[in-house]
Amino acid sequence: MTGGPGAAGPLRARYDRPGLPPLPDLGGAPPGIEAALVTGKAARFDRLAGLGALRGPEVPALGDVKHVEEFAARQARQRARPGRGAGGGAGPPSLGQPGWLPFSGETGRDGGMKGAAAAVPLARGDCAMTPRGRHFYAHPGPTNIPDSVLHAVGHPTVDFNGAEFLAVYDACVAGLKRVVGTEAGHIFMYTGSGHAAWEATLTNLLSPGDRVLMLESGVFSSMWTAMARDLGIEVQMVPGDWRRGPDHAALRDALAADAAHAIKAVCAVHNETSTGITVSLPRVRAALDETGHPALLLADTISGLGSIDFRFDAWGIDAAVCGSQKGLMLPVGFAFTAASARALAAHATAKLPRHYFDWTIMQGRRQKSFVGTIPTNLFYGLREALRLLEEEGLPNVFARHHRLAEAVRRCVRHWSGNNGPQVYCLSPEAASDSVTAVLMPEGHDAEAVRHRALAMNVGLGTGLGPLQGKVFRIGHLGDLNEPMVLGTLAATEIALGQQGVPHMPGGVSAAMAWLAEDAA
Repeated sequence: MTGGPGAAGPLRARYDRPGLPPLPDLGGAPPGIEAALVTGKAARFDRLAGLGALRGPEVPALGDVKHVEEFAARQARQRARPGRGAGGGAGPPSLGQPGWLPFSGETGRDGGMKGAAAAVPLARGDCAMTPRGRHFYAHPGPTNIPDSVLHAVGHPTVDFNGAEFLAVYDACVAGLKRVVGTEAGHIFMYTGSGHAAWEATLTNLLSPGDRVLMLESGVFSSMWTAMARDLGIEVQMVPGDWRRGPDHAALRDALAADAAHAIKAVCAVHNETSTGITVSLPRVRAALDETGHPALLLADTISGLGSIDFRFDAWGIDAAVCGSQKGLMLPVGFAFTAASARALAAHATAKLPRHYFDWTIMQGRRQKSFVGTIPTNLFYGLREALRLLEEEGLPNVFARHHRLAEAVRRCVRHWSGNNGPQVYCLSPEAASDSVTAVLMPEGHDAEAVRHRALAMNVGLGTGLGPLQGKVFRIGHLGDLNEPMVLGTLAATEIALGQQGVPHMPGGVSAAMAWLAEDAA
């Protein structure tokens, strides 16, 4: 589209309102600006202009114009001021002049901006408004960190071989065992994320060419499959429906068919954050016991530990992969494996290459963990996080997570009216109490909703892998309460409306009704 009177006509026809000053002359405007104004494809022009965040070439990449009338009025008022425009001095450049930079707010006597914000390149759908207030972080990990844990992490550096730190270390290991639900299990720790713990677990338990059975449940089961294959492990996948969870009958059949016991381990993601599904580990253990299969049971409980019930000893888990940044409410930084006596026996004959992750090297140290420097600060934070969990009591922690998760699910189920978004998990008994994946209606972009929510200082989780753009995720785990969840849901409902996503309004009220009922 080119500049000139031909474009101004449709603009005025669309946006002129009684009592408002006329829109600025578009003659000579850069094509991008003119197209944005005429078609309504610039993001909340008045807010962007107020921050001085727009320059001509960037406008075509922006979202919807909502208040172009106010923008035009500001431009007209600025031109009408003494010493400005045709009556006195050069005035501000017009839309078509080089260096044009829209702005609002206070100006100096010379017409310049006071405290003007620097121009910021913006991506499609971004909003230049600076959010205020506390960020409502609703990702499924990393999660919110309690203030007391943040303060504890700020502890001065200490000697990790000194008596002071060793006392903290021992207390943390004992606390982790209580959260994991083991008395006899051993804890091995690593500096790294949950992926590091998975690699450590696989390399310490298996040999090249060993076969494992992987239960398909979503993106993370696929990630662990790829990792195992890269390490030289053969993987047999038990297909599963990502919206319903693993096929336990198929698991039992695969184990029963393995008369030679070539399968050395069964791997399951306890809580699949990409799909919002929790896998029943007792059912996996039952399949192993019913078929008399000796395979180890390996469980990824990174996003489950400290949020939903997990019982290492009672469920017959042989190795549990855990991370610091989810239910333990810590920064990303270290991960650990809880290992059974059977796992330690398997480790004695495992031949996959390893060094930093080698449990044998770790067992030779006083800390019986880590190879190299220990992240002492995180242990002070862990001690405080464990204190918070035990102060609340693990049964109460799990009950709180279920209460908040059900509020989110009831909200989304209400939104699903009018062909709106749906809870991705279709099996109520498998719905996760730490994260809900929300499936968008066909033709609507989940990322656009996330960006709208972020403009209100609410962070939602993105869809992963093939679910990118199709789902957004609401994390409800860790340091969380009812007002935080309701605020997240309210902002999300606003974002759905702003993006024109079909839904049944009132989902937040449905969540409130559940919370009120549950508290009665």
